[in-house]
Amino acid sequence: MRVVYYKTLLNDKEKEAYDKIVAALSRCEKEVVIYGLDCQTVTKIANTLMLDWPELFYVSREIKYSYTSTYVIVQLNYVMSKDEADAKMKKIESVADGILKKIGSMSDYEKALYIHDYLANNLIYDLQESKTEDIYNLAGALLNGRCVCDGYSKAYQYLCGKVGIPCIRVVGYGTDPDGKMEKHAWNMIKLDGVNYFVDVTYDKKSSKPCCSRAYFLLSTQQIKEDHIFDPEYKLPLCTQSRCPLPVVKSMVELKSKLMQEYRANKVASEIKFVSPVNTQQCLDVLRESVHDDEIDMYNSIKGCYYVANFARVSTIIFLWRQ
Repeated sequence: MRVVYYKTLLNDKEKEAYDKIVAALSRCEKEVVIYGLDCQTVTKIANTLMLDWPELFYVSREIKYSYTSTYVIVQLNYVMSKDEADAKMKKIESVADGILKKIGSMSDYEKALYIHDYLANNLIYDLQESKTEDIYNLAGALLNGRCVCDGYSKAYQYLCGKVGIPCIRVVGYGTDPDGKMEKHAWNMIKLDGVNYFVDVTYDKKSSKPCCSRAYFLLSTQQIKEDHIFDPEYKLPLCTQSRCPLPVVKSMVELKSKLMQEYRANKVASEIKFVSPVNTQQCLDVLRESVHDDEIDMYNSIKGCYYVANFARVSTIIFLWRQ
């Protein structure tokens, strides 16, 4: 499902320029001339369409402009030839089909979660390969398996679109592990007519056995705890949350939830806590308070680790012996 959300924010004259630039990019033309708009507006339009089209991985991020009083010349640059881009796009489509072949008759919620988990578990966040533009685009994510937040968000947008889930990219700033704000990109999807935020980058596996789901289907209020939206783009308000993590307020609730997960034969269980907690504290309290009918459950815990989420969220993933 093709969603060109950011195009809808433009006026009719700007939409004409948007379509003209997209057509030129699809043919790998060297330049396109836009009449009747100033350079600042045309620059905004070019940035806007890059948010709508993750398939433009072959377009250089360095687009230059020259202008007169009546027109703007957009100088388009590419990181590969059109033949190379077409061949790479076929490879991307093949990889995407392979990823999505397991979705079968899943609900849209299950599809969105499956794609989230696949990308978070299989892509490597790689800022060290910054010599190439691939880490910022769809090709780097799906063909190389290495990218930064741009690649994660474009891959999620592209794959969700292929299975009919409306999905857009969102840009702004996020909190890094040291508490500093840095440029960031994530997604907004629509399920059953309701909008939610998803940040696959913040849920990535890193060096842990499995990914987190702490940033899946969040509301505007929740995502704003550690994300800042680019004020250039108006976004719908996300008033609901469907984050799948169980929330516990006490160790009694934790034991009850772990017993449910144990009986369900889960491989891993992520639990969200309302207050900060660490893994050793959990294990110590569980060991000291376990009852006779809970011993098997406790002994089946293979290990647990704290998920180093960027947000002010405390989650722990428990791994079960199989």
